[in-house]
Amino acid sequence: MKGTFYSCKKIMRHNADINIIYGTRSNGKSFAVLQQAVEDFLDGKGGLAYVRRHSAEIKKSTVDKYFRDPNFIKWLEKRTEGKYNNIFYKAGDLFICKKNENEIDKESVMLFGAAFSLQFAEKEKSLHYEFIYNVLLEEALTRGKYIDEECTILENLVSTIQRNGAARLWLVGNTVSRLCPYFEYWSLKNVRAQKVGTIADYRVAVPSKDENGEPCTLEKFIAVEYAENTVDHSASLALGKSRDSISGNEWESGEHPHLFFKLEDAEVLYTCFYEYMSFCFKMMILFYEDAPYLYVYPFTRQDLRLTKSRDIFTEKFETVENRWNRATLPQHNLMRDLIRKNKVVYPNDLSGDEFLQCLKSFNPFRA
Repeated sequence: MKGTFYSCKKIMRHNADINIIYGTRSNGKSFAVLQQAVEDFLDGKGGLAYVRRHSAEIKKSTVDKYFRDPNFIKWLEKRTEGKYNNIFYKAGDLFICKKNENEIDKESVMLFGAAFSLQFAEKEKSLHYEFIYNVLLEEALTRGKYIDEECTILENLVSTIQRNGAARLWLVGNTVSRLCPYFEYWSLKNVRAQKVGTIADYRVAVPSKDENGEPCTLEKFIAVEYAENTVDHSASLALGKSRDSISGNEWESGEHPHLFFKLEDAEVLYTCFYEYMSFCFKMMILFYEDAPYLYVYPFTRQDLRLTKSRDIFTEKFETVENRWNRATLPQHNLMRDLIRKNKVVYPNDLSGDEFLQCLKSFNPFRA
């Protein structure tokens, strides 16, 4: 790999309370945030709260491995002029130290921070971590399932860590999925259309706690960076779409069947819409060459308001006619059958990926 790795310098100039950095894999996003956390620690501002989604990710072996990256260790030793070259995890806390071969210099050990899982973050409510300055949520974007009420849990954790709201939050993720509850929760409306190499600024009101532990609301400044890939991954062993994403600046996606005939050559049997969070899709049952297919493609809510059809699948409970949160009509049963038999076609792979990811959270066709 050749090229220049990601740097926090651009986003740091925005002086945001919440920094969201996403981009291609292996371009140095996490490394750069760790560097910044160490710089702040050395400047006496405070330590690091390392946060993962699940408790299984907060084990000594996995946490120690995360901080054991050879490039980071080399930088740490050089930056501290040999004073520190290791960060390790023990009983919920992170420690920075000097390690000689396999033995830790006990006199060099200092408290560097703490590690948390969002899964069990509620247990931390009664504790105080005033020595924390940076909070890092790793793999903030996932193709898997998010924890229920994850955004609220993270906000509560940050509020607990520093009651006065002074902690700086970092969310780091790869371009694995645009279906992210944090984008919706903080109304980051332009993320899906954001250009590579740009930083977008937002101001939002978030719940917090004052110095007496009482609930209050704080205005937070959010900076969102779509980090440009400046590293040459031409030697990567990744194939297909994965390689395109790693070597370029594309959102990752699997391969899905595309519409292989002209729309006007098919008979439209039924049309409806599906919406989840800010995503909206038009769904059409098409009949082509004696076989039915379900065609799914992205639609906007603005276009939805202009269309004559009002048949909509929505997770929001509504008593309005032609609004469903589960399949009920004969046409819906056919759609369920086509989904089950993989008779669904899309305009492109990303549309297929995002529709199927939406179905993981809201599936009105589940039997």
